[in-house]
Order: sequence, then structure tokens, then C-alpha cells
Amino acid sequence: MLTKELYDNGQITDDERTILVAFMYPGSAPIGNMISTQAAVLPIAVLAMGPLILVVIFCKLVGANLVRLFIAAQNKRTKKEAA
Repeated sequence: MLTKELYDNGQITDDERTILVAFMYPGSAPIGNMISTQAAVLPIAVLAMGPLILVVIFCKLVGANLVRLFIAAQNKRTKKEAA
């Protein structure tokens, strides 16, 4: 299912949609590019494809959690201002 469909059906909130997009976005192009171009650059590659994919996955996890922390801080600040 697409993120838009999940949001439109009310299965996820706007904050959850933002976190999901922050997780999906950083790895969409780099992983595809690594897999499609790995054969061409294999003779000159310094690292194998495995460690590179691990770096991308690490960046995805860090990015999504940073967005999660930002949203939590923003929601906490909004609740304080409303009270």
C-alpha cells in the first residue's frame, strides 16, 4: 500500500506519515543505484556492496528517528502552549 492510501484511509496519522516518509526517502535512490551499477564498478570498488547497503540502512534509521524526536518535541511544545 502506498503511504497516501494509508493516510487517506485513516490508518496512519500525519506524524506517522512524516516518519514513514523520512525512513523511506533516503534509501530509495542509493540502493537502486548501488545494485544497478555495482557490476560495472566491481573491479575498482574499494568496498563490497554489503557494507554500503548497511551504511544506507543506518542513515535511514538515524534519519527517521531524528524526525521522530523532532515531532515529539514539537508536539510537547504545542501541548505546553495550549495549556
